[in-house]
Amino acid sequence: QAQVEKMNRTVKRLLWKLLTDLNLLKYCTKWLLSGVIDSLNECVSSAMGKSPNASVFRVKAARPISPISIGDLVLVTDPRPIPSSAVPVRGKEGFFAGVESDSVVCVLVKTDSGKGWKPLHVHP
Repeated sequence: QAQVEKMNRTVKRLLWKLLTDLNLLKYCTKWLLSGVIDSLNECVSSAMGKSPNASVFRVKAARPISPISIGDLVLVTDPRPIPSSAVPVRGKEGFFAGVESDSVVCVLVKTDSGKGWKPLHVHP
């Protein structure tokens, strides 16, 4: 029971750190939670010498370290040209929220009004 409570405190602490560092609102935690948990599951334990994912799935090593982390600023672009513009690429800046599958990642972008955040699911 104590180990579960400790892990819950760790997850909450990391979520709050992300929210405050990125100046995000509390409702954004639902989009960041899976990314935080994935990051924790890939951390190698000093006691075991393996990550939780490596221990559970019996692989020799964790996945290679991703060049991008939860909360990193990213630019999602659409390579299709805008017919009435000389700018060939349009894009949105947002925060990387996590990997959902091999073909989908989640990025938090500002809403059109600029007052809130919404998830954008894109192909990596």
